[in-house]
Amino acid sequence: MKQTMEQTMGRITEENTLGEILALEEFCGHEHMVGFYQGEQARQTRKIRLSKLPIIYPDWKPEVMAEGLNYLRKKAQEAEIFRDIWKPEDIEQDPSKGRTGLIALPQRGKRFVLLCAGGGYESVCSMVEAFPVAKRLEELGYGSFILRYRVGEEGRAPRPMEDLAAAIRYLSEHQQELGIDMKDYAVAGFSAGGHLAASIGAESLQEIYAGLPKPRVLMLAYPVISMGEKTHLGSRKNFLGVEAADENVGCADTNDKHETEAKKKILTYSMEEQVTKDYPAVYLWQCDEDPEVSIWNSRMLAAALGANGVPCKYETFPGKSHGWGLADGTTAQGWLERAIEFWKECSMGGIHFDAIHHVAIIASDYKKSRHFYVDLLGFEVIRENYREERDDHKLDLKLGECELEIFGIPNSPARPNYPEACGLRHLAFRVSCIEDTVSKLNALGIETEPIRRDTYTDKKMTFFKDPDGLPLELHE
Repeated sequence: MKQTMEQTMGRITEENTLGEILALEEFCGHEHMVGFYQGEQARQTRKIRLSKLPIIYPDWKPEVMAEGLNYLRKKAQEAEIFRDIWKPEDIEQDPSKGRTGLIALPQRGKRFVLLCAGGGYESVCSMVEAFPVAKRLEELGYGSFILRYRVGEEGRAPRPMEDLAAAIRYLSEHQQELGIDMKDYAVAGFSAGGHLAASIGAESLQEIYAGLPKPRVLMLAYPVISMGEKTHLGSRKNFLGVEAADENVGCADTNDKHETEAKKKILTYSMEEQVTKDYPAVYLWQCDEDPEVSIWNSRMLAAALGANGVPCKYETFPGKSHGWGLADGTTAQGWLERAIEFWKECSMGGIHFDAIHHVAIIASDYKKSRHFYVDLLGFEVIRENYREERDDHKLDLKLGECELEIFGIPNSPARPNYPEACGLRHLAFRVSCIEDTVSKLNALGIETEPIRRDTYTDKKMTFFKDPDGLPLELHE
């Protein structure tokens, strides 16, 4: 089957079966990291084509899944992306830990998101909710790691949380090798994976996550949050055990030992009950008529975050859908980009800078500087004013989407260039053809340095100076 697939197609398509995909050489030995199920369920679903999955799960998009799988396959060809999160001695003691792992897709020196796909704690749907999102994250300039955690009978509480903690510990111990920084990362969770991601901040589970760096932000997509009355029963059954399948379990007001224990367990794993002021910031979204997970899960978490002063951006979208993942072409399209913007705001202490509004320069000879920037360089004048009370001129020039302010202040001290002083070092202007720009500057009598290449970007660059000696850079 492996040979036939390689010969007949270069890329995974919607018409390939799960069995054909998992048999690819790049995924060999890591089928549990790529597929939905393991064991007998995996065998029973091997003949299903990607194109047929929407019959069972109407919100899944086979073409998006295929693109995500092709991305993963390419990455597996380029590097060793499959990592164990548990040590060999841990796996020897508990073999179920060997059916976990991380898919490592870092961008060296860039921030990253740890992805936890959902599946009702019965499966892990990374094909739908992680691989396509990882691809988009790379396009946006971010790295990612995809967690395979224990599910089904092997995934009873608190094992998925232990797997998440092991993954964070692994990343912390391998920061230098992976080129990452644990000071500012995010964790994203979908559906039941959202419940897992949300557990990082739960007060009742801090013993599991003790000593580990917390994420700056949680990105939760249509998450299971509660194990109580508004829970997703399938997730609760798989996570807490068969005895939790009854929707009334833990609700009775009795002294029965079973009921008391059930209530305690439900409280421990109901994330809306475990929020404190130290909980990570949260970006949260869900369809307002989600048919699988009650919208009350998101509402309760948002309310708890608000009550504790935790930063939260909560969005709802019209629709009766669940499991959109990346959500392109839906009412939730762009949620990932908005989540990243929220992350940026949180990383900056809640302050969000849209762009640089203007750059200000002090000129000792106003007329000479005005001639240089307006007549020679061609900047458009927006405003020009003489301020009598200060005996100076203020000239506002248009510089793309930014403004350049020239302050003509008589008798201003000269700018020390050698050695350089603290503060603004130079302005850099982007140009499409550096040789053409240099030629035009030279024709105007403006001297430029020899053209050279930037050591880091390998783009052409050079410098010239304004009348007061301020270095001005041209960058290709």
